[in-house]
Amino acid sequence: MEMQERLELIKQGNILHPSNLENNSVLLREQMEEEQAIADEEQMMEEQQIMQDQAAEQQAMERETQMDYEAAEGGGMPEPPMDGPPPDLGNVADQMSDPAMERLQGGPTAREIQRREFAENAPQ
Repeated sequence: MEMQERLELIKQGNILHPSNLENNSVLLREQMEEEQAIADEEQMMEEQQIMQDQAAEQQAMERETQMDYEAAEGGGMPEPPMDGPPPDLGNVADQMSDPAMERLQGGPTAREIQRREFAENAPQ
C-alpha cells in the first residue's frame, strides 16, 4: 500500500528526496546503525589501546625511578673491590658530626632509629 502511495506521489511530481529515504527505509536505517556501532567499537578499542600504552609508559617510568632510587641508595650495582688498602682519610673523621660518625661506623640499628623517630614525633 505504501509503495502504491509513493508511486502515485512520484506520478504527480512529488519526488522523494534522498535525505528522506533514511527515515523511510528500514534497511538503510539498520545499515547506518550497524556502521555507527562499528565506528563506536573502533573508537572504544583505540581509547583502550591509548590507556594501555599510557599505563605501560607509567610503569616504565616508575621502574626507572625505582632503579634510580635504588642506585642512589646503594642497592644498585655493587662497587668493584678495591685493590690494596683503603685510602687514608686524614682528619675527615674529626670534622664529622655525631650522626655522620654513627653512619660511618655502621650506624644505629633499625629499632634505635624507630625509637628516635617516635620520640621526636611524640605529642607533648
